[in-house]
Amino acid sequence: MRAVEGRLFKWFMGLHVFFAVFLMSSWILPFEVQRIALWGFFTTYFIDVIWEKRIQNFKWRPVKWLYVAMIVFYLMVPMWQLFTASWYDPWFQRTLEYRLPFLGIGLIGLLGINKEIRIKYVAIGMLLVSVLSVLYIIHKIGFGDFIVCDNRSELFSFMRTKYINSHITFNLFLNITLSFLFYSLLKDRLTPYLKILFALGCCFILSVLICSEGRVGFFTSLMLFAFFAIYNIYKYIPKIVIPSMILIAFALFWALGQHKRISPQVFDDPRTVIWDVCIDMVKDKPFTGYGVSNSRYVLLERGFADKDFHNYYDQGFIHIYPDPNDKILLHPHNIFIETAMDFGILGLLVLLFILIYPYFIVSPYRKVGIFFFLFVICVQGMFESFTMAMQPICITLGMLLFLEGGIGEPDLQQSRVFQKQATDIS
Repeated sequence: MRAVEGRLFKWFMGLHVFFAVFLMSSWILPFEVQRIALWGFFTTYFIDVIWEKRIQNFKWRPVKWLYVAMIVFYLMVPMWQLFTASWYDPWFQRTLEYRLPFLGIGLIGLLGINKEIRIKYVAIGMLLVSVLSVLYIIHKIGFGDFIVCDNRSELFSFMRTKYINSHITFNLFLNITLSFLFYSLLKDRLTPYLKILFALGCCFILSVLICSEGRVGFFTSLMLFAFFAIYNIYKYIPKIVIPSMILIAFALFWALGQHKRISPQVFDDPRTVIWDVCIDMVKDKPFTGYGVSNSRYVLLERGFADKDFHNYYDQGFIHIYPDPNDKILLHPHNIFIETAMDFGILGLLVLLFILIYPYFIVSPYRKVGIFFFLFVICVQGMFESFTMAMQPICITLGMLLFLEGGIGEPDLQQSRVFQKQATDIS
């Protein structure tokens, strides 16, 4: 009987690990695919909670403060709604749905996750989805047409948006994949074949981002490669780290200058017009904010009254989304400004805590990995809001995996020492 239970438990754990990797690898795909991953992950986790008696075995550790902050950040949405618009407001209901991962992953983090979920598994899953997505796009274009056409970058961008996702979401996915791959190359115990596969995967992702029209994604990928190079130079040849940093900086400036959408006029980006309107709103209510519904309606009201906002943002948006009801989708293009608009300084402090605290509480062996990950999130967050383009599930689940996921043999002993120190502190 015990042998049967053991085999059943092993099979179930494998299923749970699969859905965890599937969920982290599927948020770039259509929601019909994501729905399967979400149901599978949370259903198997519910069974895991019962099987492992996680509620009975609950122990407080300093890392739990992060998950409390995630839950608080989610609950601020309905709490602020008490003092603003109707509970039936469509934007309020949509925001509750968008930000559910802060609540769900926060609760999972408090109880803990299965240690069989490894970062290298996630790296493999995300790399596989990245490669298959690119091949699928080229397939829809036609391999022959893609090779011979002169405007392949523009054609690839059009087909990617049509069949996969926008350049913002796609590039964010690729850069998060890079962060997992780089960590695995630096810290995980990999077979030689897997190391070669991961290294080729990094080069493949960079080649895709070089051809992308997205400036933020391109810049972020270059910075990740620079950090990766400097880390390795410092580790193996520390004497040349300073001149290497200078050479890498020059190489970065040269590479950025080659991008077709990066020019001296880069600071004339329409986002700066949006931010001007949003910052004026924050100045009017710096401590309390407006709530998620009222902040969006005030943004629309002030934005439509602003000539530059209309010319650079609203007019182009209406051309793409002519339905007047879609105007509610206009957003600040910055998670920090958006949070200050919604919840004031308190909300902004909670968000900053969520994005900074993981670096200081993670095992020392994993600091480099979570630094890569948080860098990607923070850079993208300066140019995008919490929408389908920057989904909270990729932020919260990524943090959870770095903080609570299973560990490989090289860092096993060091992690035990760190966990003992954290327990003593608590």
